[in-house]
Amino acid sequence: MRNEHILDMLDEKAFDEISADEKTSIEKHTAQCSACLKAYQSAKITSVLLKTSVTQNFEPSPFFQTRLMANLREKQAKVSPLFVFARMWKASGTLVAMMITTIFVLIGLTVFAPNYNQVSGATISASDNDSADIVILDGRVPAKEPTNEQIFQMVYGSDNKTGK
Repeated sequence: MRNEHILDMLDEKAFDEISADEKTSIEKHTAQCSACLKAYQSAKITSVLLKTSVTQNFEPSPFFQTRLMANLREKQAKVSPLFVFARMWKASGTLVAMMITTIFVLIGLTVFAPNYNQVSGATISASDNDSADIVILDGRVPAKEPTNEQIFQMVYGSDNKTGK
């Protein structure tokens, strides 16, 4: 270990995991190398500090929870309504934007859609109850209301056969 420094060994293992043989060779090397001596002493001190911090038991003061909750309530009381709205908008902004977009698309389709009430040049008014009949009869508006038999003949063709 005379030509090698012990820094790699200290980095690879915890100080407590170093064997007795390795410690003696480290101590021989640190007698000649001041940089490795500082690293070895730092590792030794760190090991002792870690052992003592693990054994210490930290207990909060009796009124810690009371003070903590009081500070939390105080901070929540200081929150402005604008901040609350911003948090709410962040959570639901995409949903609201999609709903508004859907409404505008439906309005656009309702207003600007082509007029499907026109059949073969004949315009059907919204009050006309016979619009299905006119579609079935290919836009020919009869002088009087067609009977069911006439509609069936137009849809299914004339049936000369009687019975099923």
